[in-house]
Amino acid sequence: MASCSALKLISVNVPTMVVMGKPVWLNCSYDLENEELYSIKWYHWNADSEAKGEFYRWIPKDSPPGQMFQMEGIYLDLQRSSFGNVYLTKTDVYTDGSFRCEVSAEAPSFQTVRKEKELHIYSLPNEKPIIQTNGNNDTSYYRSGDLINLTCRTMPSRPPATLTWHINHEIADSRYVKSLSVLPTSSDGLIGSASQLFFYSENSHYHGGLLKITCLSDIILHYTVASEEVIIGGANDPSSSSSSSSSSDLYNRYRNSPHQMITDSMSKDIPIITGISYQRFYKPGDIVNLTCMSRAKPAPKLSFMVNDEEANPAQIREYPIYTLSDGLFASKMGLKFKVKMENSGSSTSSSSLSHSGKHYHHQLSNRLSSNNKNDRTSSNIKQYRIKCLASMEKNIYHARNEIHLGTSKQSSGLHFSENFAVNINENLLTDLQTTTKHFK
Repeated sequence: MASCSALKLISVNVPTMVVMGKPVWLNCSYDLENEELYSIKWYHWNADSEAKGEFYRWIPKDSPPGQMFQMEGIYLDLQRSSFGNVYLTKTDVYTDGSFRCEVSAEAPSFQTVRKEKELHIYSLPNEKPIIQTNGNNDTSYYRSGDLINLTCRTMPSRPPATLTWHINHEIADSRYVKSLSVLPTSSDGLIGSASQLFFYSENSHYHGGLLKITCLSDIILHYTVASEEVIIGGANDPSSSSSSSSSSDLYNRYRNSPHQMITDSMSKDIPIITGISYQRFYKPGDIVNLTCMSRAKPAPKLSFMVNDEEANPAQIREYPIYTLSDGLFASKMGLKFKVKMENSGSSTSSSSLSHSGKHYHHQLSNRLSSNNKNDRTSSNIKQYRIKCLASMEKNIYHARNEIHLGTSKQSSGLHFSENFAVNINENLLTDLQTTTKHFK
């Protein structure tokens, strides 16, 4: 049985969102216990470029201990970086992607612990959307039966804005709307959006002689939040988990009734895995029955990862979505499987618990693998590294412009949101704090 004193990865702090061009700190915190540090390595993977692989390592016995590797989107200041702390002087679209920290111990354990998180680069428009008339530039002479032909455009942004038309406060019929293709404006990867509204007006459209057309611009960021990794088998069985003791406290805090009902006390955003026994090693034939829970608005979409592959749907249980008292929605998913022997033929294949669906963690593991399987000590059961992913979305920008047809009166307004990454604490995933401004 492995010693209870082992290398532990306490936290990996990577901001969820960073404004394009701004600098950023990355932090990897660990507890060596009785181990000796061999190396700390940082990896990056960007889906839209060749920026994939290791970009920084810290090996205390080397001289100098810090070393960097050139990579697109990684602007590392080697003088300000040390151990697990990495400073990037600026960011661009290629900085976007997944970051992984790996910490390895010296002999005799050669233990390696690692964790990855997503970083998203965004850039918001500096102007409200623009409404242009097509064909008739005089908005004071529209009447029933006239053709309304308008185009709404936004300044370039990342991600691109989604445009919605409203006619007198009601969403325009989709038959009247056509999205227009807009190409990236420059090498910075920012993209503008454009949409056309095209319909014949009727008497019912004019209220007091006025027809009000509104174009709404929203930028929605899609991102993934990962739970702490649970390890069953090998040297990292739950009784000697690579998670920190404070992470174990987190699990215990959210361990609910036998039915594992979701409560409003759950931490926002971060998925929580319950059902693990921290008092014993798992044996071949034991049943592992886990539950993942997360909350957000809209409801997060959950998935289990086993050894960096999406879990077999046959071993997944779906639960209904709960509405919480604070207006958020809670999602819940179960994973149930039997522990297998390491050398039990087909059971050693990852296909016994996973299928070949595409996802960023699987791609990241394939590209960033560095001989770190965490199973260098003998074990009689297969090792299972289990994570729960929650797919989230957040509206980070909302703007509007409106035009009144039938008179010369016009009105416009801008509602603008800036988002910053704020650390809740070292054991919870970076959350987002929104500061709202309103311009007239």
